Amino acid sequence: MIKKILFSIAGLIVLLLLIGFVLPARLHISKSVSIHAPVSAVFEEINDLKRWEDWQYWNTLDPKMQIVYGEKTVGTGASYSWEGPVLDKGNLTISESVPDKSVALTMNFGGNPTSGLYTVESENGNTKLNFNFYADQGMNPIGRWINVFMKGEIEKSFDYAGEKIKAIAEAKPK
Repeated sequence: MIKKILFSIAGLIVLLLLIGFVLPARLHISKSVSIHAPVSAVFEEINDLKRWEDWQYWNTLDPKMQIVYGEKTVGTGASYSWEGPVLDKGNLTISESVPDKSVALTMNFGGNPTSGLYTVESENGNTKLNFNFYADQGMNPIGRWINVFMKGEIEKSFDYAGEKIKAIAEAKPK
């Protein structure tokens, strides 16, 4: 009886790994929000990592998370790392910042490197803020399963951040 249970469990693990190999390796998520504020008012929110505390969704999921900022917190080369009981360990670096245009990010969530790109552009008197997230799990079947489960949370984080940044930027003096 125990052998049958062990063989069933092993079979299920093998099946899940095989399915993982046919899941998409790449994940790209994109969201946008229109903000009635100047491009510069929106850009300063995404370019300064210390401002992220006011609008970052992930901070709400792990209130005991400890954030340690790098020597630089604004623009290219700015970075921070985190450690918490829910989100574990990770780090984020602004790999490129183009003033009033874009902020490119490299992130590492527990050994899984990913990237992001936030762009701002003027659109009919408003600012369009675009969020993009990219992950490529290559031949890692477990990472491919992680992509499946993380997609909804990342979309939720973009919606949350977009609404928070919108409120913050629109409240700034014109």
